[in-house]
Amino acid sequence: MEYRLFASLDGSDEQLIGITPETSLVRTIPPGSVVWFVQAVFRGCPATTSARSRFTVPKAQNCRTDAAQPISPPDGAADVDNDVDFSWAPVSGAVKYLVFLKLGDGAYEAIGDTADIHLARNLGDGRYRWRIVTLFNGCPPAVSAEPGRGLEGSSFRVPPLQLILHGQHKCC
Repeated sequence: MEYRLFASLDGSDEQLIGITPETSLVRTIPPGSVVWFVQAVFRGCPATTSARSRFTVPKAQNCRTDAAQPISPPDGAADVDNDVDFSWAPVSGAVKYLVFLKLGDGAYEAIGDTADIHLARNLGDGRYRWRIVTLFNGCPPAVSAEPGRGLEGSSFRVPPLQLILHGQHKCC
């Protein structure tokens, strides 16, 4: 059995914000009016959906607007190892960082979240761009790039894997 938690902020579309086998789940939510519900999913049976509930996350009195800035891999880096350790400068008051990545011209996708100032992932070859969303209690999130100014975070390239054949070893 698993539970799927859905939420809507300020009338936006409902989004899946987490899946867990437990009966509780912790998520950082920006200020606003939240409508949420849970789906209980049983193997071989249709999901059961709870009633919708509401709560409000109050806005903090003083909100920071500075976002974490990417450090590594640096913008324009080439031949980055497939095991990438994303790191960024810390932001005072941040409670969590979300890391988003896009391959080539694709869309940004969340690859993880952490309260730390780095996140490691193994990536395939290609040209990537990444950005960080900084979360604060009771404040809107801050994004590491400025939309509309052509900045899309830091970019780097992971080279294709090189296959080296020695002796009797053959490939494909």
